[in-house]
Formats: sequence, C-alpha cells, structure tokens
Amino acid sequence: MASVSQSAPRRLPPSLVLLVPFAVALVASRVWPWPIPGEAIVRPIGFVLVFVSIGLMYWATSVMDAAGTTKVAWREGSALVTGGPFARSRNPAYLAFVGWIVGASLVVASWWPLVVLLPTLIAFHWLVVRPEEASLAAQFGQEYAAYRTRVRRWL
Repeated sequence: MASVSQSAPRRLPPSLVLLVPFAVALVASRVWPWPIPGEAIVRPIGFVLVFVSIGLMYWATSVMDAAGTTKVAWREGSALVTGGPFARSRNPAYLAFVGWIVGASLVVASWWPLVVLLPTLIAFHWLVVRPEEASLAAQFGQEYAAYRTRVRRWL
C-alpha cells in the first residue's frame, strides 16, 4: 500500500502561494502608490506584528521538530502535533505567515498587500489547507477527526 506522501499529488509550497501575491502587491505599490495614512503609527504596529508572527512561527516549528515530524505540507508526518500553539490553532504556522504579511504590509504602509490578501487566502485555503487536511485525515483517521472537533482551523 502506498503511503500518503507517495500517492498524494505534489502541491505548491505554502510559502509560495502566500509570497507571490505579496511580492506582486509590493510591485504594484511602487507603480501605483496607495499609501496607508498615519505611517508614524502604522509602521511600528507592523514591526510588532512581524516580530510576534516570527515568534509564533518559531514556536510552531519548534514543536513540530520536537515531535520529529515534517514541516513540509505534502509529506507524510510521523506524528499528529496537537500541543503548543497547535492546541489553539490547527494552522499556527500559516497563521503566523499571514500575520507576518499583514505586519509587513503595515511596515511598507501600502494598501496593496492587504487588498490582495483576501483572494490570496481563498486560494491558499483551496490549494494548501484543504489538501493538507485531507492528507492528515487519511493518515491519522479518528485521531485527526477528534482534533478537528476540539481545535479551530485558524483561531
């Protein structure tokens, strides 16, 4: 019987799905500036959000490392991680990535990255989250089903 990682189709890396639209939005902000007013307040808030998001990302990946499981979305994991930040969110690393994008958008004080974020998150849901959850359900069965009932996807 083939493992989930061998039978699952190769998918786009989550970071690529999030970063490409962000990069396009940064280019758009250079070509067609659309500044967020109040830079003196907006930028420091952005820096705080970036650093908090990096901390959450570090925490999530550290917990995954400690469990000895993969951080690659399409690879079969060796354990279902439910502790640390995963006790509050099924996707704390992705949540951290989105927080980083919002924070970075505030640091550059441009509306463009924030405007493209909603369609990006919709695409991210269909291209990354749904296939990953299907893979986890196939691999961990009832254990993952129970986890899904007690922990929300994002917050």
